[in-house]
Amino acid sequence: MKVSVIISTYTQERFEDVLKCLEHIKKQTRKPDEVILVLDPKEDLYEFYYERLGDENIMIISADDSGLSNARNAGVKASSGEIIVFIDDDAYPDPH
Repeated sequence: MKVSVIISTYTQERFEDVLKCLEHIKKQTRKPDEVILVLDPKEDLYEFYYERLGDENIMIISADDSGLSNARNAGVKASSGEIIVFIDDDAYPDPH
């Protein structure tokens, strides 16, 4: 089964949190098949994250509208996983 992890964020100020979240995701015993970072629809926000994470194996997209529900829906539409995992940008999964 293919697993997709969707992280949503709305500000540059959470960048360090996003990095820590991504580090913890990489330490999982069962690695996700794809990681999708969904951003609020702000052009400068997309540029900020793409410049810093564009070389990572992460899909970076912008939601059509602001808000957590819109971000999650955009992430689901972009995903190809049979199992969808949502995690907050300031949450860090245990390495298991």
